Amino acid sequence: MREEWKAAAYADLRVRFPAIWDAAFAEKGEHTFTLFGPSCYVLDADGSRVVIDPCLRFPWMTDQIAARIRNDFARVDAVVLTHAHEDHFDTTLLSMLRNCPVPIVVPEFFTPEQLASTSLPDTRFIRVRAGERIRLGRFIFTAYRSAHFRPSGSGIDEMGYLIETSRQRMLFPCDVRDYNPAKLPPVGEVDTLFLHVWLGTANALNLPCEPFLSDTVRFVLATGARQVVLAHLMELARTLPELWTYTHAGLIADALIAARPDINILLPRLGVRLTL
Repeated sequence: MREEWKAAAYADLRVRFPAIWDAAFAEKGEHTFTLFGPSCYVLDADGSRVVIDPCLRFPWMTDQIAARIRNDFARVDAVVLTHAHEDHFDTTLLSMLRNCPVPIVVPEFFTPEQLASTSLPDTRFIRVRAGERIRLGRFIFTAYRSAHFRPSGSGIDEMGYLIETSRQRMLFPCDVRDYNPAKLPPVGEVDTLFLHVWLGTANALNLPCEPFLSDTVRFVLATGARQVVLAHLMELARTLPELWTYTHAGLIADALIAARPDINILLPRLGVRLTL
C-alpha cells in the first residue's frame, strides 16, 4: 500500500458510501452477507437479518446516512457486538437506534460505563456469556471467548460466535491476535470461517509478514472450514504499517490454496453481497 493509493481509496469511499450502505441494507438475501465497513456485517439467512459490529469510522459517514438508520435497522432482528475497540463499538451509531426497537447483544464483560456511553437504556441490551446459546430471528449464536489477547498478554476481552442457520455453521472469531489452534472452541464441523486479517503489530509493510502468515494458515486449517472469508481490509482510519489490504489477503489465500486446494476463499468488497 502507498499513501497515494490510500488517499484515492478514501476519496472513492466518500463518494460511494451511501450506495454501499443502501446495498448492505437492501431487501434480505438468502444465506448472504454484505460488508458496509471493513468489519461491519449484514448477515441474511432464513428470512432473518443480523448486523455484527455496526460502525461508522468517519463523522461524514454519519452525516451521509443518518436519515436512513431508523428505517434500515427496523428490519434487523438483532445487533451483535464482539468487543469494545472503536472500530467495532460505535457509540454514536448505537445512540441513533434509540427509537428503533432492535435488540443489541453484548458480551457480559462490557462495563456499565461502556453501555451508558451509547445513551441507550439498559433494557436495550441482551448480555451474553461464553458458552451461552441464543436465538436471534432464525439464527442461533453460541458465544465463546475469542483470542484477542496477544501471547504477551496485551489486548482486551472479545467474544467470538458460532453462528448456525438451516444450512450453515459459521465461525466468527473476530479479531484474533493469538493464532494458537488450541485457542479455538470445540465446535465441530465448520462450513465458513470469517477471518479478520492481521499479520502482526505494525507489520503490514514487512511482506510476507512472517511468522504471522504461517501461523494464520495453521489456525485456519485447524478449523477445517470449507470456505474462508478474508475481511477487515482497507481500514482507512489506520496508518500504513497497520493497514491490511488485499495484498495481505492474497498471501493468506495463496498459502491456504497451496495447503488445501479444495478450500474456497471469499474476498468481500464493501457493498457487494456475497452468497455463503
